[in-house]
Amino acid sequence: MKKHEQEKIGEILVGLLLVIQAFAPVGMHYGATQMPQIQFLAYVTILSSVLFIGISLYRREFKNLWNKTVILRLSAYAFLSTVLSYGIIIYATRYSTAIETTLLTQSEIIFAAIFAWTILKERMSRNKLLGIFAILIANILILYGGKLSFSMANLALFFAPVFFVFGNVISKNLQKEGISWSLILAFRMFVGGLALLIIAYFTEGLQLPPTGLWPFILFFTFSAFGVEKILWQMALHRLDLSKITAIGIGSPAVSLLIAFLWLGEIPSGNQWIGILLVCIGTVFLLKTHSKQWEE
Repeated sequence: MKKHEQEKIGEILVGLLLVIQAFAPVGMHYGATQMPQIQFLAYVTILSSVLFIGISLYRREFKNLWNKTVILRLSAYAFLSTVLSYGIIIYATRYSTAIETTLLTQSEIIFAAIFAWTILKERMSRNKLLGIFAILIANILILYGGKLSFSMANLALFFAPVFFVFGNVISKNLQKEGISWSLILAFRMFVGGLALLIIAYFTEGLQLPPTGLWPFILFFTFSAFGVEKILWQMALHRLDLSKITAIGIGSPAVSLLIAFLWLGEIPSGNQWIGILLVCIGTVFLLKTHSKQWEE
């Protein structure tokens, strides 16, 4: 079967997304060391909404918002994908380690595959299952350092990504019904950011970011919360949820390669195997066809 042109575009978008995602955790960690964690996330989220609101205004899309059902579904998306998921991860990571946080949140690939098969009725072909399994094993090899404690915090980190998947299911269905990605993101980031700011007020107290941190905040907002979210939504419109999640979650391998080529940090033997498995898994996934383009 010949691959649809839109699916090819979606795969290119995921490739670009992968590179940005490889840098995002580093930026999030740095920002959270410079000011209270929830506040940093709240400011970045609200600032990113300005970009998406501007795009939606330019494209005159807010007329699609005056629908009670759409507003309720967008509110659910904002709550699940921003407030609940990030809130759990940020709170739980205080009682865990950075490596455990990154490793345990790889569960998103498992939940995405289950939800895509049961709710979105995506076909789980042999190539797709092999690709998902290879990338999941690869990330474990790359991230696992021989120590993993089992605690309530780590249990929360494992299950938190399920709310990302719930949100992505809502977003994908809204796009199918003609609601644009820019309007979806404008609502999610603005409402989600305000909710995070309220949570920060009661848990951390509010303060403005240090003056010297503003250039970084603006750059991080534009890249990790602007361009990255745009690429994700544009790809989500073109690819199966399970496919885009599996490819996109291979970012630890890209991070390792960047560190190797740029900083000269040599990966361990297990990490090299992990990088190879990500490549193999991606090849299997690129052989699959997303549901909407199947003939």
